[in-house]
Amino acid sequence: MYRFTFSSINETGSYWYRVWVCDVFDNCNVSSSFNFSAFNTYTVIASIDKTRYNKGRNVTFLLEVLDVNNMSVDNYKTTSIVKIDNPESEVCDGYIDSVKNATFYYFISPSDYPNSDNDACYYVFINVTKNGNTGNASLSFNVSKKLNVEFISPQTGEYVPVDTPVLVEISVNDVNENVLDNVRARAYCFECGDKNTILTYYPPRRTYVNFQAFDAPQTETGDFAIFAYVTDIYDNDQGENPPRVVPTTIESSVPQTQAAQGIGGTSSTQGASGGEATCKCELWKNVGCGANKCKAHEMYQVRVCEPAGCGIEERCIRHKECEPKRDFVLKVSERYIRIGKGYNASIIISIENTGNTVLNLTFFVKKECCIVPNPGRITIDPNERVEIPIDIHVPLYERSGQYIIIIGASSGLLNKTIAIDIFAAESPLTKRFNALRNILRDIKNDIKEYKDSGIDVSKLEELVSIAEAYLNRSQESIIRDDVSGLETYLDKISEKLGMAQNELAYLWIYKFLNENKWNLTIIA
Repeated sequence: MYRFTFSSINETGSYWYRVWVCDVFDNCNVSSSFNFSAFNTYTVIASIDKTRYNKGRNVTFLLEVLDVNNMSVDNYKTTSIVKIDNPESEVCDGYIDSVKNATFYYFISPSDYPNSDNDACYYVFINVTKNGNTGNASLSFNVSKKLNVEFISPQTGEYVPVDTPVLVEISVNDVNENVLDNVRARAYCFECGDKNTILTYYPPRRTYVNFQAFDAPQTETGDFAIFAYVTDIYDNDQGENPPRVVPTTIESSVPQTQAAQGIGGTSSTQGASGGEATCKCELWKNVGCGANKCKAHEMYQVRVCEPAGCGIEERCIRHKECEPKRDFVLKVSERYIRIGKGYNASIIISIENTGNTVLNLTFFVKKECCIVPNPGRITIDPNERVEIPIDIHVPLYERSGQYIIIIGASSGLLNKTIAIDIFAAESPLTKRFNALRNILRDIKNDIKEYKDSGIDVSKLEELVSIAEAYLNRSQESIIRDDVSGLETYLDKISEKLGMAQNELAYLWIYKFLNENKWNLTIIA
């Protein structure tokens, strides 16, 4: 079977051909006519991973290029033009990317459109070329600068007592419902004293939280509004109309009785005629935490109500002044320590409970080197100070250099850490090991020289063999971090190498006399 390839066809159209076959004697035969057509077009199938994106995202384009026989084409050149149908301007921005792959990307810059809450539509025109053939495809996608922000707590209409901390929690997702953990989030409350507060990302719930964002204010209506604002490094945000919730400090009213627990603003009591009269009350006044049978974390409050007969109202509510204060100070006696391999250094960790409640602390250690015991757990009373000694050990096998050790303690969401710089240095033991290893190497070189001169070095070789065995055991001691074992073997190596050096001195004299015996005879 013979295969013919027609190359250098650079024009489209129909072609015909015949095949002549001749032998060595010029006997020829010709085939019938064949024809084929030449095209210069490709079919380009373009797809996109999503149809809507936020700024700062990569848009992934996937291409499949087929020839006229539906065979895949590779190693082609792609030129893509991205045009933006910007609702704010008649100008179209262009972007050209020349690649040679079936997958390419377009990065949506923070400066790209849109600049408002309206989506911008991006049109993509793709051209594929190879060997004079070409193909085209087009598609589109939308870009938004709005993030999806939703309040989890509080909710509109939710009751929050006056002066109690308000927990604010929001979720933040992009337009494709991916949770975002790197935005700047804050909450704003005008009625709370025109106050902004930062919301921090909370990994266990994948939300942004401030457990004491505001103190619930006392307003005429009892309602107060909280707004959420978010932004990321790509200029995406919550939009022109930020999401909000409107909790309230008003509960459903109850009849007024002497020394009854009121609920703020107005109350009611039984009038002289038997009808129900409305009482107007002053603002609540704080008496003290835990007073009048209130719980330790509750504030006892009272207020005077008018007209006569309304009496005095009282209540127990959670209040920021009565909330447990949980905090502690973590210190270390030394922040920079130089420790020789095989040795220990002692530091002292001090913990002081600066809050007003008992803390159960759990310690943790993160380290790049060394052996550092974990102090475990302790219980520490308010205003109590505890000191914990910790021995840091640098193993014999540790590489010399500078390392960092992090020691921390946590209690719930409360977390403190301290960093300690450790320099692992060569110790007298490791220096001695390296020195003896070098001496042994030099002795082995001398042995080779004497042996090549024909001198009997069997005794010396025996001493070196024993020293090498002890050296191997010394290395095993280093791997095991066995300080006493290393000291023992180093002493034995020193003993054998001392004997070997004495033997070398004898061999040197012997060699000198042997090489210079004629000169010595003449001199004599």
